[in-house]
Amino acid sequence: MRQRSDENLSQTKSDPTSAQPGWVYLVGAGPGDPDLITVRGAALLKSADVVLHDELVHPVLLNLTSPACEIRFVGKRGGDRAHKQASQQVIDQALVDLAKQGRRVVRLKGGDPFLFGRGSEEAEALAAAGVPLKWCPVCRQHSRLPPTPAFHSPIATSPPT
Repeated sequence: MRQRSDENLSQTKSDPTSAQPGWVYLVGAGPGDPDLITVRGAALLKSADVVLHDELVHPVLLNLTSPACEIRFVGKRGGDRAHKQASQQVIDQALVDLAKQGRRVVRLKGGDPFLFGRGSEEAEALAAAGVPLKWCPVCRQHSRLPPTPAFHSPIATSPPT
């Protein structure tokens, strides 16, 4: 019989599940069902000062944030000009500015941040600005999907096969 540990999983030495001030966390919301977000992703949402989320995030996930958390919609929908949309440069700059203010920033993205999600572009902008970044992967529906950007120019120019 396995013995139960008295140590709580979220109370490790550095508490890797809590967002740290001045950091940005790219969190994948998973394949659409809000029950499939990772435990770490949910914990990061609970400890965030500000969440920037995209169009494909299930709205129930935003209920995981604290009442004091600022929630910003920065979504885009494939050329939909009827709704005001933030450019990628505006999103990148907001991530940098918020982190440099010492806030705990979660960039919540539908699906995997690096698969069709421009996560690599945001990571590059943060690295160029000297902002620390951590990535919280998703539970993948298919293990064959790579944890790499599929369309990040100039790295790739065609969809995976």
